[in-house]
Amino acid sequence: VKPSYCVICEPSDLKIVYGHKGKWCVKITFFGKTAHSALPELGKNAIYSAYPVIRTIVEGKNKKFYVSPLGKPTFTITYIDSKTNSLNSVPYEASLYIDYRSVLGETENSIKNFLLKNLKEKNFVFEPQHTFFPAWVLDKTDKFFSYTKDVYKFCFNKEASCVLWQFCTNGSITMKHKITTIGFGPGNPFLAHCDNEYIKITDILSAIKFYSILTTNLK
Repeated sequence: VKPSYCVICEPSDLKIVYGHKGKWCVKITFFGKTAHSALPELGKNAIYSAYPVIRTIVEGKNKKFYVSPLGKPTFTITYIDSKTNSLNSVPYEASLYIDYRSVLGETENSIKNFLLKNLKEKNFVFEPQHTFFPAWVLDKTDKFFSYTKDVYKFCFNKEASCVLWQFCTNGSITMKHKITTIGFGPGNPFLAHCDNEYIKITDILSAIKFYSILTTNLK
């Protein structure tokens, strides 16, 4: 199978999506030395070793970012884990899990350099949790993109709203393989992965109509 086009059906509020941010999740593990918590100076707290990276992320708004239609990259620590002999012992290992959403022009090296820029500690392990998924944005003159806007106008009798997703989807893979991709789906993207996420039945029916006409008339 060699597809020419792809439609990602993630929530878009029934707007046509022509690009989105990339994604790279990494784990950084720091190592210390355990000791009794009453005598912490006899050990090395691995959590404290992680602090420079935490500070970089918290103060990241001061970073000079690439100019991109996707805006600024976003990044956050999603999980912190530590290993210790007991709750009254200095942790001898600590791990940060970081979710980085990249923009155009960013690479694995540029992201790694940013995360580690304030780190003087040498005893750590940097582990990507998956392949780097790059950001992408379709050229506004792309024929398939123009076709999807025409289909939208035919379906709903109005001009399409076209936006960029702030999250990442499988579109990073399809675009990497030169499969022209757009996003379109029912549901509010700002509620994705939230406990109050919902989709209107009427929006599902509207999406089905769009998908049906889009694929039926595609050449």
